[in-house]
Amino acid sequence: MSLLLRAENVICQQGVSFQSLWDRLELETANNLDLGLRHAQGNWDVGLTTFYAQHQNKQSTIYDPTIGVRYPWNVADAERYGIELEGNWRMTPAWQFNGNYTWNRFRYSQDLALSAAAVIPSEGKQVVDTPEHMAKLGIRYQHEQWNVGLDARYIGERYGDVLNAERVDAVTLFDMTGQYRLHRSLALTLNVLNLFDKQYIGPISAADDAIANFTAALNGVTGNGSTYQYGAPRTFFVGLSADF
Repeated sequence: MSLLLRAENVICQQGVSFQSLWDRLELETANNLDLGLRHAQGNWDVGLTTFYAQHQNKQSTIYDPTIGVRYPWNVADAERYGIELEGNWRMTPAWQFNGNYTWNRFRYSQDLALSAAAVIPSEGKQVVDTPEHMAKLGIRYQHEQWNVGLDARYIGERYGDVLNAERVDAVTLFDMTGQYRLHRSLALTLNVLNLFDKQYIGPISAADDAIANFTAALNGVTGNGSTYQYGAPRTFFVGLSADF
């Protein structure tokens, strides 16, 4: 609260109000189009979905050197398009395989505007924390009262900054699921995420701070930069479900 009050005082001293900045802020919008096909035959099925989206007035926090504070601003438009593939195959009554793949190209369609005269050369760069490639493969085994499954998740490389200079390596994680039916209407479940306890980078908080940091650095002001969070370690979930 004290930081907000100090920022408001600085803005007011410059003859600018939060309300005037808010009035100039435009709503972030997107136009989306999805087209999908699915084919099922016997013990297998496949699906294909294509998508396209135009994002207008994407918002991020910028540093304004004229008043010395950061505030939300419409900085650029972006374009997203790609495909999603998925399939399932029941090889036998007990064994089932499934998989999916996503190609997601989500890029700024123009340079990020810092002011009327300054921009970040971000046109054509992948949007922060957005992997272009993702995939998942899974296998399931069903045996009367119990079943078990193993999944492999692939998260492609991504970037922690709008200039795509801070590259985060791709990672493959494994998850396990299991269920034992204690009664016709009662089941015990166990899920294990990140089965092999792999260390990796999780969510990246950069859409706001990275741009503000870049803008501030141009004016000799130190910013916070991107924030990288640890990926979740091996995690166990145990549950009991009942059917009524």
